[in-house]
Amino acid sequence: MFFSFEFKTNNLPTQNAYTLKDSQGNVIINRPGQTANTIYRDTVTLINDCYTVNLNDLGDDGLSFWNNAAQGNGYFRIRDAGSGAILMSFNPDFGDNIYQQFTIGYTL
Repeated sequence: MFFSFEFKTNNLPTQNAYTLKDSQGNVIINRPGQTANTIYRDTVTLINDCYTVNLNDLGDDGLSFWNNAAQGNGYFRIRDAGSGAILMSFNPDFGDNIYQQFTIGYTL
């Protein structure tokens, strides 16, 4: 299945980085902080397996925080790469990290 991991940086992109790993700990995507206010789309094919996505924020204020308007606004989403439908949209006010585990091809 094709997925697109969509990451929009805020004004402080060096505070953020995300990784996607499979069940064996192999890194599929590694995206450290990039350019401010830029949308990055990492499109990958994921086979039946268990996965972990982790987005970290060194400023402990996520990608958008009401008490720090100077950092701007970012977001992190997972899309179906074929249809473009948003499968998961994470709250940008997440503190220091987003940690999400999910499976492809397995019924829980």
